[in-house]
Amino acid sequence: MKNSRLMQALADGLIRPVARCVASAMVGSAVIGAAVGGASMLMASSPAQAGMVVSSEDELILKDGRIIQGELLEETETEVKFRIVVGSLSAIRTYPRSEVLAVTRGTEAKPESAKQPKDSMSADGSSGGPSVYVMELTGEWGRDIAVPPIRDMLKDAQQYKPDIVVLVIDNFYEDAFGNEFSDDKLERFDIFAVEEIEPLFTHEVPVEWGYEPRWVVWVKNAMGGAAPLPFNFEEIYFAPEGRMGGIGYLIYSWGTMGDKVVREKQLSLRLGHLEGMAIRGKHDPMIIRAMSEMRMEMCYSMEGGKAVLHKRLPESPNEILLTDNGTLEEFQDDMQARVRGNTNDALTLKADLAQALGVSKGTVSSIDELLWELGIQREARLLDSKSERITERWKDSLVRAERLMPKLAREYQEIQVQGDYNERRAARSRRIAKLEQLIRLIRQYEGVLNPRQYGLPDEAQMQVWIEEIKQEQIKDRR
Repeated sequence: MKNSRLMQALADGLIRPVARCVASAMVGSAVIGAAVGGASMLMASSPAQAGMVVSSEDELILKDGRIIQGELLEETETEVKFRIVVGSLSAIRTYPRSEVLAVTRGTEAKPESAKQPKDSMSADGSSGGPSVYVMELTGEWGRDIAVPPIRDMLKDAQQYKPDIVVLVIDNFYEDAFGNEFSDDKLERFDIFAVEEIEPLFTHEVPVEWGYEPRWVVWVKNAMGGAAPLPFNFEEIYFAPEGRMGGIGYLIYSWGTMGDKVVREKQLSLRLGHLEGMAIRGKHDPMIIRAMSEMRMEMCYSMEGGKAVLHKRLPESPNEILLTDNGTLEEFQDDMQARVRGNTNDALTLKADLAQALGVSKGTVSSIDELLWELGIQREARLLDSKSERITERWKDSLVRAERLMPKLAREYQEIQVQGDYNERRAARSRRIAKLEQLIRLIRQYEGVLNPRQYGLPDEAQMQVWIEEIKQEQIKDRR
């Protein structure tokens, strides 16, 4: 049964899951593995091969950085045919010449003692493979996923000088009771909040670190305000249940009344910012526009194995609808479409669709699978990431700050400037101290804590209050 499933998977080209199945089926057997792109080559050892390492594999070096090991079968001006072996089974993959950087042929087998395994440790205690820092951005967007904790994560990562940084995006998209929103739920979001976070990766890191690591994004849930962030990066992967969208409300952010020209200018400005992010990550800006512009009609067709986008409704059976004009009554999604998850007023990317459109490079269910897809599973060094602990500390401190701010606001209001001169002076000093504490909280939790929620003005007005109190004290007489 296992072999039949493996053969079927190989026939479908699903090398990665096959490698895992074979590895599971061969527990207790001697195996030799070599990383092969997003797969693993597993060869059963025979007595004749004992003490030997087969190093005669040919190598296929792709332009995206992957190095695939196996057997070169055929090489033409247009394509390269390669055999990937899994135990006694094999699969043949054909790669377009345009994706191939170089092809190298392996040497004859030699004694194991003469060859250092790829995943062995070097003299300084580290393996020779790329170092990987996994940065988990989890929680509520704009609250748990915010500038301060991300800066702390980047500082933690910087000390290791990682070759690769994996951004895991998994934001909450739910109501106050913890019920997850559906794909078609369109929440208000501020594009400028994304633009506070995006430069941390794209601008600050190259300056602070002195180099730019290889960024890889793994999307578990990037809905609402988090949706545009992955577009800033070229290498995006999805979890099986991953989704990215929920920003179609953008066109209603300025209401439906008032000056239409002003509304359209505001919308155009923000759409321009979103498209700029997609262009930075080398993605088609039409995709992010379809996610955020409910009036846009778009479909796609597959031509030469690639998706071709069309800014219109389908005109032939081989064209697939992505979005229609959700602002028109005849096109608005009904309850039945919402229940079935077939909404198309605004584009929400799921794993399969994201890969079909070329946004996602693959679907993986774990970091281990992601490393397989990157072709570095054997030699990669996972660094001691403190991102999860940083997030938890941030959440705890934020809860304490949210409790402290109304307490300080209440105490400030309760301080009465009265009594004799010394009592009035002491009261004013206490009022200034409370305001300074509030200002420190606002700065520490920038963009997260809103003083107006507690009946307080912003920092600038608090500074004015402090100066007014000081002037009152100067004018006071004994």
